[in-house]
Amino acid sequence: MDNRWVGGEQQRRRAITFGTLYRDSELAAPFHIECVALENPNKVPVVLSGGQSGNGGPRRSISEMAKAQGIDPARFDKSPFSVTELRRAIANGVPLPMGRAIAKAVKAALSSERRAA
Repeated sequence: MDNRWVGGEQQRRRAITFGTLYRDSELAAPFHIECVALENPNKVPVVLSGGQSGNGGPRRSISEMAKAQGIDPARFDKSPFSVTELRRAIANGVPLPMGRAIAKAVKAALSSERRAA
């Protein structure tokens, strides 16, 4: 799954795996992640933990990294973490648009499972 498929600016691919309690696939709730019709016209390079852009560009600031992940950079103004720790946490996190799309799909699958029960 790519962050740009759900409206994000950063091209960030993640492998998403889900399991089920049911052994019979017919009992598993349907799971669908809604994608946008067209990718976001703004394209931001992937955020790496060293702060570089995915295209080998110059090191980005914490603020630029947070913006690329869809996070408000002001949330990191008074962080108790070192710059290195912040870079790792931001770069390893799931971009906000992708996280929201996954959460929406999980919520829909759970509600359809409850209706079926």
